Amino acid sequence: MAIFLRAMLPIIILLVIIFILCLILSHFLTKAIVRPIDEVADNMSNIDNIQIYDELIPFARTIKKQNERISNQIETLEEEKNKIQTITENMSEGLLMLDINKNILMANLSAVSMLSANNDNYLGKNIIYFSRNQQLSECIDKAITGNAKTEDIILNARQLQIIASPVYNNNDIIGVICLILDVTEKKE
Repeated sequence: MAIFLRAMLPIIILLVIIFILCLILSHFLTKAIVRPIDEVADNMSNIDNIQIYDELIPFARTIKKQNERISNQIETLEEEKNKIQTITENMSEGLLMLDINKNILMANLSAVSMLSANNDNYLGKNIIYFSRNQQLSECIDKAITGNAKTEDIILNARQLQIIASPVYNNNDIIGVICLILDVTEKKE
C-alpha cells in the first residue's frame, strides 16, 4: 500500500501536466484549423486566392455564389427603391404611408407641403408629429378599422381631399395609405 501511495503522487502530477499540455496543444490546433474558415468568411469576394482545405472548396464556392446572389438582389432592391422614391417625390399629389400604429413610414414632399408639416424628422413617428389635423387623424383611424375613408378638409386656405385606405397582408391590416389631393381650383 505504501508503494502505491508513493507512486500515486508522481502519476497525478504527470496526469495534470499531460492535461495542461493537451489543453495548450488543442488551443493552437483549433486556431490553425479554424483560421482558413475565418479567412473565407472575412474575404468572400477574394475567395479564389485564399488557401483552404480541399474539403471546404465546394462549400466556399457555394457561399460565394450565394453572397453574389444576395449582393445582386440588394442592388436590385436599392434600384427599385430609388425608382419608387423618385416617382413619389415628383408626384403633385400628397402620399402618406403609415403602419398600423399610425407611425409614418413614408411621406412625399407634396404631403409635407399640403399639410404644412413643420417637423422634418417625422419618419417612424406618429402622425400627430406630422400633422395635428383632426380630420386627417379621423380618416386614418377609419382606414385602420378596415374601411376606406374620403374626407374634404380646408387647411391654409386650400381645400384638400384626403383618401385613406387600409393596406392588407394576408387579410390582416398592416397599415394605411393616404392620398392627398389639392382640389382648391376644382371646388372654386
